[in-house]
Amino acid sequence: MPSAVHEAVFASLHVAFVCFFHSIPYPFMALNVNVLCNAEASSSNPTIPDLRVSFQTMTNFKKTVYVLIIGETAFSQYWRALRVKFKRTIRLNPELLMVIMAVVEECTQYRSPKKKSYTTNMLREKSPRSSDSFNAATGTLPALCNPVVVEGHTWCSIRSVRFKVWVRGAGPIDINTKNSDLVASGTLYPVEDMAAVYAMIQKGAQLAREKLISLSQKHDPHIDIEAMRAPLFILRSDAIITNIAGAMSETAHRRYMAWYEEHHTPKAAKMASDAMLIASDAAQAARFDSNEGPAFHMSLRPRTKCACGSQGHASPSRSCAQVTPDESPAFHMSLRPRTKHGGGTRGRAPPNRSSAPLRR
Repeated sequence: MPSAVHEAVFASLHVAFVCFFHSIPYPFMALNVNVLCNAEASSSNPTIPDLRVSFQTMTNFKKTVYVLIIGETAFSQYWRALRVKFKRTIRLNPELLMVIMAVVEECTQYRSPKKKSYTTNMLREKSPRSSDSFNAATGTLPALCNPVVVEGHTWCSIRSVRFKVWVRGAGPIDINTKNSDLVASGTLYPVEDMAAVYAMIQKGAQLAREKLISLSQKHDPHIDIEAMRAPLFILRSDAIITNIAGAMSETAHRRYMAWYEEHHTPKAAKMASDAMLIASDAAQAARFDSNEGPAFHMSLRPRTKCACGSQGHASPSRSCAQVTPDESPAFHMSLRPRTKHGGGTRGRAPPNRSSAPLRR
């Protein structure tokens, strides 16, 4: 599951695009404009970006979907792997108008507390701390410059937040381009330098609007184009910073809970859980369909002693005149083939004499 920090980066961008397209007077019944989070890039591309903007025609049987903008965050992962994902997505969706990449780096790669550390000793409690209790122990307000430190351990920290944006030119987006008209990069934190990034995002938003106008004109050639071009695309950097800073505490508590559950689950509970799993597997394995059943039936019967002095009979011989109890051993165990009654009933020992004849 993606962390809260991972999701927070595009939360403000999601709001900005939703407000932007909602303010454009396009034919709402003819076109379906979607600004989605964690949806597949397209039906032919299973990649799931953090942000996806798409238009869908609603007036023909094809129901064509145009995926125009995608955004993805690299948090606690190598950004090079994200570039590879982008290249594949662009190859499968050549009509993309804009790709936005955000890279969030931590001060140090996260590590859970060591077994015999001060943190482990202090947090060895009967029950886990709530989010409020855990984060209150930091003694600091949410901010990108304030790492989440509880009981001497850093649970989440942010070193930098950087963006890179590509837009479409005459052909499909080229991730390797160095053309300043088609790509821009900048830093949001620790020193904000986002002018070029915001300008490129504005450019991509305008390209998406023009695509929306073109599709709208096919539905209504007399649509008011000037009215559609009037709304502004507004993105606030302080909103992005606030979202990430707030998500740091959530990510820190999730990491703490994962560590607590791994190291503080009572052994008895683990054993009980394992026993339940084993019993469940055994029960499932023992199931049989209507044409199969256990090969044998096991029964326990009192062991007897013949009057003739012979021992070891499972049951007395008819030639013996008398049967007397034998004290040791107390019972005799026998395995007999399990059979099936004429009525189809299974799970019994050989049928009684009063039962219907056996059916083979």
